[in-house]
Amino acid sequence: MKCIECGYCKVDCPVYMALLNESASNRTKGRLLNLDKADKIFYLCTNCGLCEKTCPVGVDFKIVEMRAKLVKEGKGLQRDKEMIDSMKKYGNPFGIDPAQNVKKEKDIQKEND
Repeated sequence: MKCIECGYCKVDCPVYMALLNESASNRTKGRLLNLDKADKIFYLCTNCGLCEKTCPVGVDFKIVEMRAKLVKEGKGLQRDKEMIDSMKKYGNPFGIDPAQNVKKEKDIQKEND
């Protein structure tokens, strides 16, 4: 189903209500979907699904798919890349060497004894 750009979805969108900016609205995402164009605006979405529940024509906003498309096009977020690199290198998203983490835990236990 294509977005008819009615704007009903805006009033339930937490991102739109916080920013009060039309470019952050689901209507803008609907326009982009109609054009099959991925844009970084899809990263603002919280994936709450209220827009899809409110939509009178049942548009699937395909947020996850559009984010995947952005990543494939090399337009991923730097913080996501850093988190993935940390997961590969350290096994956690924080960039903390597990050996250092164990040492910190032992130091904390000594302080508490």
